[in-house]
Amino acid sequence: MLGTSCLRDKQLLLTNSSLDDFLQHYVFPIQFILGVAGNSINLVVLLSKGMRSKTNSLLSAMAFADLALLFCMLPHSLASFEIAYRSYTFRYFYYVSKRQLNAFANFFSTAATWLVLTVSVERFIGIRSPVHAHFKWKEKGVLLIIVPIFIGAFVITFYHQIAYKYSIHTVCNGTQLKGNVRPIDYNWTGNKLYGNVLTNYIHYGKYLQLITVILVPIVAVAFLNVSLICLMRNRMVTRRNRNTSDYSMLRNCNDTGIMQRQERKVTVTVLAIVTCFTITHAPSLIPFVWETFGISKENPLPFLATVSIANSLLITGKVLNFVLFCSSSVHFRRRLMHILLPHFMRRSESRKSKKASTSQFKNSTSVPQMRKVNTSFSRRSIQWQDSMRSKFLAEGNN
Repeated sequence: MLGTSCLRDKQLLLTNSSLDDFLQHYVFPIQFILGVAGNSINLVVLLSKGMRSKTNSLLSAMAFADLALLFCMLPHSLASFEIAYRSYTFRYFYYVSKRQLNAFANFFSTAATWLVLTVSVERFIGIRSPVHAHFKWKEKGVLLIIVPIFIGAFVITFYHQIAYKYSIHTVCNGTQLKGNVRPIDYNWTGNKLYGNVLTNYIHYGKYLQLITVILVPIVAVAFLNVSLICLMRNRMVTRRNRNTSDYSMLRNCNDTGIMQRQERKVTVTVLAIVTCFTITHAPSLIPFVWETFGISKENPLPFLATVSIANSLLITGKVLNFVLFCSSSVHFRRRLMHILLPHFMRRSESRKSKKASTSQFKNSTSVPQMRKVNTSFSRRSIQWQDSMRSKFLAEGNN
């Protein structure tokens, strides 16, 4: 469809609202830089030789899912910049790929959420019964957990691939591109049976994602981590009751102090994980509720603003996974320094060697120059002496 009327500046915007434009233009770039840097560090450290274990394999898969989510959200942020939304090529790419970008963003977000839940289960089992966890979780068997998680996440979120359609048409005599992405007509195939199947799949797919990706993980992560705190405290009380004699109390005084510090640290970390996970995932319930009751159609502006805030909070939670699950570990920080220090040492040594070779080259080039200067000076002095002698002989003859 070719139109002659041109789009105004506001009509060229690809963001949903001024709030969405602000979040995509100013907030997401910071989230993207921190998230890519943090999750890249996670992968470098967790995939190193000395850090390969069942928990670290799960954390590595979670870091990969978070990285993929950030890159899926990147075009939405680029669409808020003038150089992008005024570009004919970018607008075409954005309209064509927006549906797939949203679908894959939901896919990787779901996988990362389930991996957080799996890590919480693994930690709880490992502390409750270490021997059982050792036999139950083999390093090779972790793939049997990770692969089904990604397959299940793809199945749960696949309805996003077919729930929407895009339409594109050119305006302003073919110099501008306009498009939109809207829910499809579920009987678009002309087959009532297939249309009903699609309708039911998309309708119930939303509820299935609501339950399995938001409700169940929030409750399960909170329950597992709070149970972990209670388990550790019960063990501390049991050990104190066993060590009732004065001798045993004096002998285990230092151990008790160390365990108390570890307990406080684990408690703070666990509470931070639960609080962050709940705050960043719970707001995603609101758009589902609004869409279910049809409120989004009656008043779309608050709905779009809520979606923008919920997405921004969800991405913030993915960025904070690096801090909560990895950088809070002393062993992780030591391993990171062990990896980075030799790299920086090699770079500093190479710089020093380059400087030394440069200075040696300068010195070697300056020596011949000095020799040339001395040779020319001696030649000039000899010529001056010869001229003076010839002058003196000429005067003597006269």
